[in-house]
Formats: sequence, C-alpha cells, structure tokens
Amino acid sequence: YQMSEADKKAEVSRLINQGIKYHSTRNYPLAIKSFTDAYELDSANLEVSSNLSITHNNYGKYLAERTDPKGALSQFRTALYYDINNDIARKNLETQLQNKKVNPKDLNIRLIEAEDERAQSNFFAALGELNEVNRIKETPRAHVMIGKIYHVLSLRSMDDKVGYMAKALKSLDKAQALEPKDPEPIIAKGDIYVAKGKISKGIDYYKQAIELDPTSGPAQQALVNGWLAAIRVAPGVANNFVGLATAYQLQNNLDQAEKNYRRALQLEPTNQLALDGIKSIENDKVQMELDLFLNKAIALQKEGRYDESIDHYIKAVRLSPRNADIHYNIGTSFQAKKDWFQAEKAYRRALELDPTHKEADLALKAMMNDRRETQISEAFDKAIALQQQGMLPEAIVIYQKVAQDKPNDDTLFYNLGTAYQASGEFDKAKESFTRALTLKPEDQSYKDALAFVLNKKSDTLLEKGLNAQTNGKYEDAIAAYTELLTTNPQRADIWYNLGIAYQSIAKPDEAYNAYVKAFEISPREHSDAIFFAALILEDKKNITKAMELYEKYIKVAPSGEYFMDAHDRLEYIKSQN
Repeated sequence: YQMSEADKKAEVSRLINQGIKYHSTRNYPLAIKSFTDAYELDSANLEVSSNLSITHNNYGKYLAERTDPKGALSQFRTALYYDINNDIARKNLETQLQNKKVNPKDLNIRLIEAEDERAQSNFFAALGELNEVNRIKETPRAHVMIGKIYHVLSLRSMDDKVGYMAKALKSLDKAQALEPKDPEPIIAKGDIYVAKGKISKGIDYYKQAIELDPTSGPAQQALVNGWLAAIRVAPGVANNFVGLATAYQLQNNLDQAEKNYRRALQLEPTNQLALDGIKSIENDKVQMELDLFLNKAIALQKEGRYDESIDHYIKAVRLSPRNADIHYNIGTSFQAKKDWFQAEKAYRRALELDPTHKEADLALKAMMNDRRETQISEAFDKAIALQQQGMLPEAIVIYQKVAQDKPNDDTLFYNLGTAYQASGEFDKAKESFTRALTLKPEDQSYKDALAFVLNKKSDTLLEKGLNAQTNGKYEDAIAAYTELLTTNPQRADIWYNLGIAYQSIAKPDEAYNAYVKAFEISPREHSDAIFFAALILEDKKNITKAMELYEKYIKVAPSGEYFMDAHDRLEYIKSQN
C-alpha cells in the first residue's frame, strides 16, 4: 500500500502530536518511537528531527539523574545526530565525558567512544559522536566509520526511504577526498554496491583499491568476496571463475587460483584467460620458490650468517640465472665477509647482465673504498698497539700517515697528541689536541688533555727559566719566562722572576714593567715587586713616583721583608727635600 502525500502528511502530524503528548508525561521511549516513525515517513521534516533531538536530550538527562551515565551518553549523542546545532545536548554530552575523565577535544578517544556505540548497535549515537569528531576536525577515519554505519542502516531498511545508501556513499567520498591514497573508503563503496546486487560495479571499486595499494590485504579479500558473490548469482559464467582465480592469485593462494582456472575451463575449454592463467600459475610458483630463497638469504645476511646467506642466493640464481639483482646481493654478502675477489666477481656479473644497475656500480666503487678503510683501520690499530708497547716514534709515523686519509678523525688526532706528549714533544702534542678539539669542541677529555699539556709545557719552561736564572744565564731565563707568559699571562710569579732577570742584566725599564705587572696581578703575594719597582724609580730620579710606591708597599706589606728598608728610604727622601 502506497500512502498518498496527503495521508503521509496527516500521519506525520498525528505521530508528532502523539510524541509531544508522550514527551509531556516524560514517557521518553514512547515519545521517541512516535517521532522515529514520523522521521521514517518524512526524514526531511525539521519539526520531526528537532523533536527527536529534544526528546533524546531530555531522556539523556533523565538517565543521568538515575545514575545511568552510559545510557545518558548514547541519548545525548543521538540528540546531536538529529540536530547538530543542539548546543544543550552538546554541553550535556561534554559534561558526561568529563565526568568519565575523557577530554572532549581528544579525537582518538572520541573515535573509540563512537566505535563502542557502533559495537552495541547504537548506530545513531555512534553517528552523532562521529559528527562531533568531524565538527572538531574532519578526519578520514570518522567519515569511513559514518559510511559503514549508514551502509548497515541501508541494509536494515526495507525501502531505504531515509536515503542511508546515498549518505553512506557521500561520507565515503569525503573520506577519499581527505585521504586519496587510502583504499579503505573505496573498498567500503564496493561493499555497498555488492550488497545492493550491483556486483560488477562493486568489483570495479575493489580493483581500484588494489590499483591504489596492491599489497592491501582487505582489498584483495574484498575482490575475492566480490567474485564469490558474482558466482552465486551466475555460476555458469566461466569468466566469473577466472576473476575469482585472479583474485586468489593476488593473495598468492595459488592452489585455489589453479582450481578456479580449471573450473572456468570446464565451463569453457577454449577460454584464453583461463589458459593464460594456468601458465601464469606455473610462473608464480617459480617466483614463490625464488622469493622463499631470497627472503631466507636476506634474513641470514642481516644476522651476519654470510656463508648460509650465499648458499640461498645461489639456489635463487639457479632459478633465475640472469637476474642482476641476485648477483648484486651475492656480492654484498661476499663483501660483508671481506671476500673482495668474489664480491667483485658478483658485482661485475650483475653489471654484465644490466649495465645500468646503479646499486652494483656504486657497490663496486664503494668496495674499493671499504678496502681502503679496512687498511686504514688496521694501521690505526697497529699504531695504538705500538704506542702501548712504548714504541712511540713508530706509532707517531703511522698516525701521521693515517691522518692524511682521515683528516677529520678527532680520535686519531687525540691519540697522536698522547704519543707526542709521552715523547715530551709538547708543542706537537698541543697542536694535535687542538685539532681534535676543533673537530669535536664538546669533548671534555680533549679539553682536559689540551689543558694538561699546556700546564706541562708551562712547568717545563718555568723549570728551564729558574735553572737558567740560578746559573746566571739571564738572557735564557728571560726567553723562557717570556714564552711562558704568552700562554700564562696571569702568572704573577713569572712576571716577578722576569723583573729580577731584567734587573740582573741592567734593563731597568723592562724590570720595572715586569715588577708592576706582578704587583697588579697579586699585590699581597708579590708586594716585594712594588718595592723593587720603587728602587728602580729612585735610581732614575723619579722621586715622586718612587715615594708613592714606597708608601704603597708600606701600606700593603706592614710585615714585609723590606718594610724597614722602604720606611728608611722614604724618610731619607723626605729629609733631602
């Protein structure tokens, strides 16, 4: 019985009034049923959808008051499905989510919540939740889920007056637009058409999904299911079995593929597609065996079991002797075990079969570099061993040769520095440690080594200066002190000794400057320096400045060795003026 438009309008009005009556008595389930019946008659009626949204929201509040938070969540979500602008329902939903420690802005959790609703067949609540996800941020996943739910609703609907199938396809189109490389929405479209009996169109979608991602297991299985559906409808059509065989072949299920090709030939003995399929099965079986050997060889190679890996590569090459890739892989295994001769032989065979094989060409060139690196590494190890045996000159010679090939190896220069240091060649040690630190500025051990060698050199220079000064070799002492001050300009004791040395060879100006510098750096420890500086000024007849320095000495060193001398000189000068 086809209801007229007038009868339908009257029935919708009656159902709305009935729903309002139930709603007013808080009989929410019956109110929802009345409004839902009206919605199925006229899904475009805004009054119906508005009343449905309000009733579901109020029912949700009723359930929340009776400590049924889960039921309340479903009702609030369903309210939002019927009216996405129902902000009261949205606020109630978010409050319930927060009560269960869920962040309403967390899209991943919201998707899980929607999946839970769908699993319990609360389809409209799930749709409401997914619409909320998309309202926050559109996601391909949410649109795919929406499409699949609408598909289920269309299957449950006898005549699909609401248009669930169209809504499903629209949602899947949006998912595909957001993520064009995802085969899932395309597979879902195929499922819709196959379920509606449009099997050929569904299979076309499955093929599109496989073209997009040939390795997609769901797409491959969907194609199998599509051809099974075609066979159920038309079991006497040979090409349906050819299609199913091809689908099984994509899954590498060669036994099922061959079985269905032969079933097609039983129906149509001259079917060329089936005949070609049988031949391709044989090729696929060889390829599967080849892949088995190759996969095993690669796995063994990764584990460092090179001899076993080579054995499996050789089994593979027997099946496909002109496969340049296999010869290249054999070369990599031989190279890994440092069998340079066999590696070179395999690489050259790969290039003979395929002169454009870039990997083999690069590997052949890299192998020569590897051999050179191995030689360098061995030389480096030998130098370390010689250094540990105390054969420093021999170790240094090898380090220097290795440095020509590895000018940016900080460890090398550090080792060279330690060898120079052990040989007492501090300048060269300093140079090597500085190079290591330049290459790796953050390395504390390099900083410490450089500081140590600088201090060691300083100690050596200081000892040299003191010995020279003690033996009256003042020029040698001055040279040592001067060199030492280039790296230690704040050493007051060295400035003091330098002043004494200059004074000893009658260079008062230089002596004066050295004494003043020593006093400026350490006035208490080297107060004597200012006394000697005052003596120099007094000798040079710079009486005013000399008096000033004597007074400074008396003030700084009241218990100093030259306190009385300074006092007497100062009194004498005053008595003469």
